Amino acid sequence: MAGRLFTLAVHVPDRAAHAALASTHTMCLAYLTLERPGLSTPLEVVVPITSGTSAGISVGKRGIFYDRENQEYDATITQVVSNPVSLWEAMTSPFARIGKFLSSKVQSFGESGDKAMESTLATASTSPSPSTASTASSLGGTIAAGGLAFAAVGSAIAFIVNQFRALTLLDLLRATLTILLIIMIPAGVLGWWRLRQRNLAVLLEGSGWALNDRLLLTRSLGRPSHVAPHGRQTPA
Repeated sequence: MAGRLFTLAVHVPDRAAHAALASTHTMCLAYLTLERPGLSTPLEVVVPITSGTSAGISVGKRGIFYDRENQEYDATITQVVSNPVSLWEAMTSPFARIGKFLSSKVQSFGESGDKAMESTLATASTSPSPSTASTASSLGGTIAAGGLAFAAVGSAIAFIVNQFRALTLLDLLRATLTILLIIMIPAGVLGWWRLRQRNLAVLLEGSGWALNDRLLLTRSLGRPSHVAPHGRQTPA
C-alpha cells in the first residue's frame, strides 16, 4: 500500500472500541477493511505505521493484503488514527497544521463570498421590477464591502513588505531561523517523548487480549522490512 510493505496486522472484531482505546495512545494506525471473492463478511484489521512518514495513508487508500495462508484480499483504509511516525514529522507537524488551517480559512472565505454573491444575484433575478433599485443597491454594497476588505488586506501586505525592506538578507535569515527553532524544538522534544511511548500492546488489548505489561516499540521493531513474503523487493 502506497508503495510500502507493512508486516504487522492485528484482527479487529470491533473497530469503534479499538479506535477509542488506540486514540488515547501515541501510535499512528490505519484500519483496513479486507474483501475477496467468496468472503461473505468483510474482515477488519489494524496496521501500525512505524517508520517513514504517514504520507499517502488516508481514508479510501487501497492496497493488497496477504494473510498467513497466502490468500489475497483487497484492502481499503477506512479510518486513520493520526500521530507522528518519525521525529522529523513531529517537528514539522505544526507547519502542516498551520497550512491546513490557512487553506481551510481561505476556502471558507471564498465559499461564503460566492454564496453571498449568488444570493444577491438570485434576489435580483426573482424580485419584481419596483425593487430593482434596492437590489442594485444591495449588490453595490456587497461589492463595496468586498472592495474594502481587499483594500484592508492590501494595506496589511504593503505594511509587511515595507517592514521587510528595512531588513538585510542576513536579518531575514536570522529571523526565519529563529522562528523555525522556536516552533520546531518544542515540537521535536514532545514528538521524541511520544515516539518513545508507542505501545504495541494497545493493538492487542483493543482486540480483546489481556496484557499485564507494555510492549514498547523499539527502533529495531519499527524498521521497515526489505523483502516481501513472496520474494519481491520492496522500498524501505
